[in-house]
Amino acid sequence: MNLLYSRSLSRLFLYPLMAVLFLTGCSVLMDTGAGQKKSRSVTESSYGAADMLIQQSRSFITQETPLEIGTLTDLDNPNERTNFGQMITGQIASRFVQLGYNVASGDRHDGMPSEMAPSSPVSSSGNHNRALITGRYAVARDEVLVNLRIIEAGSGKVLAAYDYNIPKTRDVRELTKTQADKESFFNF
Repeated sequence: MNLLYSRSLSRLFLYPLMAVLFLTGCSVLMDTGAGQKKSRSVTESSYGAADMLIQQSRSFITQETPLEIGTLTDLDNPNERTNFGQMITGQIASRFVQLGYNVASGDRHDGMPSEMAPSSPVSSSGNHNRALITGRYAVARDEVLVNLRIIEAGSGKVLAAYDYNIPKTRDVRELTKTQADKESFFNF
């Protein structure tokens, strides 16, 4: 009788533990499995993109390298600023600053910085060329496709590039509206 009681008691604890482990494993598979997408906030996506740019460009830039970030532009409307482009730009800049990089904001509408001299190296703790963080996005039916790059100011060489998609939620749809979209009576 003791043996039967012991087995029943162990099952009482073992089955719930196995269920928790199984469900935890499923949620990991759902988050990272093939064809499955994990729901991430726009900020998390932007920070992840900045982290990827940093990882790719480590052999080219340091925390002392002057980085200028231009506004992310809409591929269909490159001369018009949108709230989406400015928000993503701000989030990318924030992540670089959080990680100790030397970031300045550009103020041109085309995503290119205002004062990027063709090849004027800046010396801080060595000879570091300035670099530009820039990008574009395209608004598709269900997603916004974002392309970011770090470009060496002097040569125009692409030092790092990263592409990612952001689901086109109601908020994202509102942020990507151009001035013409906002003024249109029929645009819902």
